[in-house]
Amino acid sequence: MYQALMVDDEVIALEAMKQGVAWEKLGITRTFQATNIARAKQLLNEQLIDVVICDIEMPNGSGIDLVQWLTEYGKDSICIFLTCHSEFAYAKSAIELGVLDYLLKPVDYQELEQVIAKAIQKRKHALENARARVILSEVSKGVSPKEEQSKNAAMAEAAKQYIRENISRDLSVVEVAEHVFLNPDYLSRVFKRETGYTLKEYILKMRMGIACELLAKTSLSVSKVAMSCGYSHMAHFSQMFKKENGMTPNEYRARFQ
Repeated sequence: MYQALMVDDEVIALEAMKQGVAWEKLGITRTFQATNIARAKQLLNEQLIDVVICDIEMPNGSGIDLVQWLTEYGKDSICIFLTCHSEFAYAKSAIELGVLDYLLKPVDYQELEQVIAKAIQKRKHALENARARVILSEVSKGVSPKEEQSKNAAMAEAAKQYIRENISRDLSVVEVAEHVFLNPDYLSRVFKRETGYTLKEYILKMRMGIACELLAKTSLSVSKVAMSCGYSHMAHFSQMFKKENGMTPNEYRARFQ
């Protein structure tokens, strides 16, 4: 299943974490411990580590140093920071480095388990996407242009269907790509060739189409129309609607009354 690495210069903290987290319940079958960055790097080179839970402040190298090293060497472990300090500078560094979350010590193990569960889900998606890209790459080597076109059309249709089914909530290009197990850039290129629209353009086009229909044919408030189209902020919805249609939602509705 999955493997986790705990990094902290305090042995007591490592043992407490080992005992306090329900690892097997989270799908983690093996855990490793390191009391310094050098040992953590050694384990990361020797083992396939899915989740790294790391204290930020340690002698002879910080958690930030470790995450920078992971990035430099192309390792895709999901990282969670632990620290005794709530200073914004630490949180800012964690965000910039792509760390999944930033928890304060003393650790609430229930909260930590929730964050680890998110990390495992993210890791699962990443592994599935990687496997799918390998399979697609291998399949593509032996297909004819006609078969390639058919495959691209099917992928574009699957993306369109997912967008239609989820248009009422916040929807990103990355999420659509994950659903069809493709890299977002690759899917965007295929989608553009097949439909004439980028994914962002298609999502916007569909949202505006639904908005126009609801404004014209129902008495729903403009705010409810916005939510039905996946917009949580009225101002943003009104701005995008006017940009696409040349008038505000209320002005558009007035044409049908």
